[in-house]
Amino acid sequence: MSECTLDQLPVNTKIVRICTTDSPLVPSFLFECHLDSYIEKRIANEGYWEPAYLNFALLNLKPGDAVIDVGGNVGAYSVPLALAVGTTGAVVAFEPVPFLAERLRQNLALNNLGPTVQVVPAAVSDKKGRATFFVPTGDNMGLGGLTLNNDCASQHKTIDVDVVTLDDYLPTVLAPDRKITLIKLDIQGAEPAALRGAAATIAKHRPRILLEFEVAYHADFASVATGLKDFLSGLGYGLFVPSPPVLVEFNPRMPYDGGLIALPMGGRGPSGQTV
Repeated sequence: MSECTLDQLPVNTKIVRICTTDSPLVPSFLFECHLDSYIEKRIANEGYWEPAYLNFALLNLKPGDAVIDVGGNVGAYSVPLALAVGTTGAVVAFEPVPFLAERLRQNLALNNLGPTVQVVPAAVSDKKGRATFFVPTGDNMGLGGLTLNNDCASQHKTIDVDVVTLDDYLPTVLAPDRKITLIKLDIQGAEPAALRGAAATIAKHRPRILLEFEVAYHADFASVATGLKDFLSGLGYGLFVPSPPVLVEFNPRMPYDGGLIALPMGGRGPSGQTV
């Protein structure tokens, strides 16, 4: 990773060049990091955010694909995903917190990716409308969500946001023949609801799904986890814990914190997928 110095940057901000992804389609990219932010400081110091999951997200992507990033934050996924799908592809990134959406747009502009990525200032769930969104006031801006959780209970403010479903919204911005190959969700406990609101999209496109799932956000974890696994199974998907170089079937009776991978199943295992 090498650092680039640009004039007139805000105080406590620097731009870094990230060149540590495994994808040949993403040799490097620029990222503006605000060093008072936990996520952006990690990106500045370590290269990028969640490298194992990002490299899985990039796996098998090709120019022309469409990717959905639910919980875009400042663009740690959206920027490299947009580079991977290229100018003929499309990324739709959902980020309801206004200043995070603006930082996302700044990172897209740094890499000339504005035309490839549509930033949608809305939260995602299984019902559309308006809702209260809890925004952390500490240094980790990745902890906000539609429900108040212990991670930001003592330090938060609230804003009103638009809420959409993927089934309703995506047909308004993507052509009917545009193939969605990946959906990534990291929205602090709202992932099951967002997936329920994407059932038709998943059934039509059969994308790989990368989602965060943590016991801390679900009081009845086993029930929610079982419901999530059963819902995806009904759509012909298996749900797995990444344990490189293999995938391990997710056990909903075991408390879990981290990323999960949902894959369309076919034949003797995940259809065409490797880790």
